[in-house]
Amino acid sequence: MGALTCERSPARWSSALRVRVTPETCAGTGVCAFYATNTFELDEEGKVRLMAEHVGAADDLRNAAEACPTHSIHVGPSG
Repeated sequence: MGALTCERSPARWSSALRVRVTPETCAGTGVCAFYATNTFELDEEGKVRLMAEHVGAADDLRNAAEACPTHSIHVGPSG
């Protein structure tokens, strides 16, 4: 499957935000969905999945990435 990405222009960032997840390394703890409920969900195999149509606030995305025990979520400026 590989890494999945989505981009948006959050109000608090001057440049586009890029979110990348790597389902293969996901442990399925759900901590990402706790911090950013409108962005992340677990699929039927318990792996992280991006809900591309709903990207949350920049702070929520960074908190989810920092809390991920397997570092399967990466958030940063696009480009």
